[in-house]
Amino acid sequence: MGRIDDFHALSAWHPAIESQMSEGGENVRELHLGDGGKVVETLLEQGPRSYTYSIDDSPLPVADDYRATISVEDADGACVVNWVANLTAVGASDEEAAGVIEGIFRAGLDAL
Repeated sequence: MGRIDDFHALSAWHPAIESQMSEGGENVRELHLGDGGKVVETLLEQGPRSYTYSIDDSPLPVADDYRATISVEDADGACVVNWVANLTAVGASDEEAAGVIEGIFRAGLDAL
């Protein structure tokens, strides 16, 4: 299994994740952030080269309808990683919430 397709391997490659543990079964991960924050996510769907997850609890400015998918596809002898999210902002503007999530995605993708 590669770095991205393992739901429980995010802490191995994302620089913002200090540690990670399974919480409540193999479909739930608890991420501990460098700033002391905690994010709890649930795996909703797993494909051969992708997975979709929700955020159940976090300090992020997103509602509980947050859904994101990370996937890998072949492209001319290389791989392209896509990481997309659907979200509703809470406690911030839509633009601010999207900016926070984009920053998280960018930091992870840059670390690959």
